[in-house]
Amino acid sequence: MPKCWLYLFVSAITFQCAFFSPRFFFWLVFVWLIPLFFCIQKGFKLSFKEGFLWGIIFYSFHLLSVTKLLMTESYGAGRFLFPLLLIGYCATHSGIWFFFADKTAALLGANRIAQAIAWQGWTVIYLLWVPRGLLWISGQYVGYPLCFPLLPLAHYPHFLYLLASLSRELLVFCVVFFSMTLSLLKKEGYYPVLFISSLSLAPFFLGFLQTKEITIPPISNTLGYIEPPDPEVFCHPMDAAQEIYYRMQDLIERYPEIKYIVMPELSYRFTLNKHKHIIDLWNNNVLHNSVDLFIGACREDKKGRVFNSLYWIKEGKIKKVYDKKNLMPFAEYTPKFFEKVPFFSDLFFKKSRAFSAMRKKGVVFDISNNFFFEPFICSEIFFDVSRDIKMSDNSFFLTILNDSLFSSYSFRHLMFLWHHFKVLEQNKACLFVGYNYAALLGSSYSYVIS
Repeated sequence: MPKCWLYLFVSAITFQCAFFSPRFFFWLVFVWLIPLFFCIQKGFKLSFKEGFLWGIIFYSFHLLSVTKLLMTESYGAGRFLFPLLLIGYCATHSGIWFFFADKTAALLGANRIAQAIAWQGWTVIYLLWVPRGLLWISGQYVGYPLCFPLLPLAHYPHFLYLLASLSRELLVFCVVFFSMTLSLLKKEGYYPVLFISSLSLAPFFLGFLQTKEITIPPISNTLGYIEPPDPEVFCHPMDAAQEIYYRMQDLIERYPEIKYIVMPELSYRFTLNKHKHIIDLWNNNVLHNSVDLFIGACREDKKGRVFNSLYWIKEGKIKKVYDKKNLMPFAEYTPKFFEKVPFFSDLFFKKSRAFSAMRKKGVVFDISNNFFFEPFICSEIFFDVSRDIKMSDNSFFLTILNDSLFSSYSFRHLMFLWHHFKVLEQNKACLFVGYNYAALLGSSYSYVIS
């Protein structure tokens, strides 16, 4: 085995450890690139083959929860082949990263510093490409953000205090620059390199100097959360509706100050707009026109299309509905490129039909003059899709998701951290609504809702 492969393994595993436990290993995001840059300084050749190997090692561990989901929730032989194709596809991108970095470095001759700078440039490009375009093969220009190198730092938001003002691009550059300069220690001298490296870490530590008072929005006292009923136990529309009613009743009896109830994605797995008597059941017996309900459920239009939707129910009526726009490939729709391949088209839809995507412009839930929700449903916020909606300073992200599908706590925690990252990046609060809890997230707080 070539000696450089050991460095590849150390780099990939170190990077994965940062995501496996951000609480303890967040600091690894600053050092996981050092073995790669050390290889460059040693003169080892790192091209497509080595990049592909690095990707296989990293994504095999990182996508383990996705692999387990496919094994337990999908159908047919495709559930065994698809994880291998997915890991190989992602690893191909890291191979392309190594290929272009190697070719660019070769054009610069034997100068190790110039070669390191070439690798730094392509590494920054790769790390910024992954959360925004890695999954382009799905037919959408979307990426995969849960391996973004800044994500583990969101566990301690002070590290990303300057994210909104400096941008993710600059902070990623600083992370890569730190590793690159440290790899030059032996060649260029100890103290000068350490001084330059320390400057690249300054943006991450300046946040610890801020003394801004933590203030949780007053609306937190009026929000209530209900965990959805088990769809395998409550498999009839009325049974599921009655169970939700009982949980609403219990919540409001314990917390009579509640004005808004939130429930996650597909809490009611039937077409709620076709069961308006259920809305009457909830409103007449427990909500009493005084509590607004935000619930994930299906919606069917006049053409028979079914949408994954978020309902805002106010005073016993459907005030507004947001239909999911950016669907999850293979889980909510089959990309056209794969429709004619049986094991892809049957992977999740053997017993059900695909969702339709919203085509009209997105909606805003204008709760009051100074309180707005900008809705997202699960993968939409993970796909890092930008919206063209103009929002006020008092707007919140409202994201409902089904994180119960993933058995790994670390993977679910990454989903939560990505919401906190978006809060820090957009400088906007978020109401996160999962299958076990809801939380109000701000730049300096995380408030769990009862």
